[in-house]
Amino acid sequence: MTKSQIIGVVLAVVGLVLRWWAYRTLTEAGLPYSGFMEPQRPTEYTEEGPYRWVRHPAYVGSLLLIAGVGIVGLGWGGAVLALPAWPLFALRIHQENRLRGDGWL
Repeated sequence: MTKSQIIGVVLAVVGLVLRWWAYRTLTEAGLPYSGFMEPQRPTEYTEEGPYRWVRHPAYVGSLLLIAGVGIVGLGWGGAVLALPAWPLFALRIHQENRLRGDGWL
């Protein structure tokens, strides 16, 4: 493996672990976790686990995973595979925050 592939694997693993940690934190707190936006407003939020540092850790994990896989397969240029995902995640985050009715954009 090349150095860039090792870095890509590390990014992908960190992304997977971050997604899993976010899921586990929400389920342990009894909060809903879904791959789909559901038309309901949660009454509680958590600031445990990765939510202490990041508002949407599962999305950050997904972006790291996409970039890591791109680097493993295509070298550093493969990291650009994550670029089209940024606006899609930003749109999803904006929609979720509007659905929640909070001030986060």
